[in-house]
Amino acid sequence: MARLHLLAAAAVLAPVLLAGCGGNEPEPQLPDTAPSPSSTPSASPAAEATQEPTLPPEAEGNDEAAAEAFVRYYWDAVDYAQLTGDLKALKKLSLPSCASCNSGNEYVSNMYANGGSLQGVDYTVNRVRLAKRSDGADFGTYRAEAELSNGAYTEQASSSAEPVDRPAGTGTAVMDLTWDKTGFSVATWTLR
Repeated sequence: MARLHLLAAAAVLAPVLLAGCGGNEPEPQLPDTAPSPSSTPSASPAAEATQEPTLPPEAEGNDEAAAEAFVRYYWDAVDYAQLTGDLKALKKLSLPSCASCNSGNEYVSNMYANGGSLQGVDYTVNRVRLAKRSDGADFGTYRAEAELSNGAYTEQASSSAEPVDRPAGTGTAVMDLTWDKTGFSVATWTLR
């Protein structure tokens, strides 16, 4: 299976966009545990992905279960943004300093502004592994590894561009989450 096109449109620009803004931070060891009932795959069927997702109550805390629910919600918001061009909700889920988030959002915004679109984008979060950051980071900060897959989709970069069929793929998004009184935010992510 082809490598996942993470934030599909951003991935075609250049792999450097996926580098995130994390620098040389130490990686905490993530436990290799079997999926729990709360770790079952989540998928947003294309018909449902055109409805703006809402933050599930499970994502409103600051513990590990809430972090996992937030990661799944984040990828539902990515689906919605890529299918509709509406980035309002997705932008609220990341810190302003998240370079990889901003690059993906900008590409999708420009694509839709130029009459382009993404058809059939649908990420599935197959598994989320979490570790509490041990590098002195603020309370409620986690490193998440989200194992993702997506089906084949079609990208049209602008109204004058030819549609390009993209293959299905898999990959792991390594995400740093931070938490404050308003909830979790994505601080950085990279594709592995």
